[in-house]
Amino acid sequence: MAISIGEVATRLGIAQSAIRYYEAEGLIRPPRNASGIRLFDDDAVRQVTFIARAREAGLNIADIGKLVGLASATSAESMACTKARGFALAKIAELDRQIEAAKNLRARLHEAAQRDCPVEHRCAVLGEL
Repeated sequence: MAISIGEVATRLGIAQSAIRYYEAEGLIRPPRNASGIRLFDDDAVRQVTFIARAREAGLNIADIGKLVGLASATSAESMACTKARGFALAKIAELDRQIEAAKNLRARLHEAAQRDCPVEHRCAVLGEL
């Protein structure tokens, strides 16, 4: 049974505009009825769920597009899985770099926040940004 965009949005706790954006970006292609209303079957709802979870996890639209492309590829399942695994490993490495950079910034800001800020000198905290 197909459901409307509003029902999908309510079920997933996301805005209808987000679903329209995913469609505009080519991530989903929900069928429409004769009146042009989007109808979401179980597969379409699963796709929107995947995209919403990926966004929640911090993936950008380009990365999600790559994964959606792999999932819908007509190539061999093992090839898509290998590419998805490579994507995941590259994303893990990127996240590790971001985590390390955030830890370094946190340490510098923590140290700067402990210092007094003399009026005639540059603020220690602002100097770390």
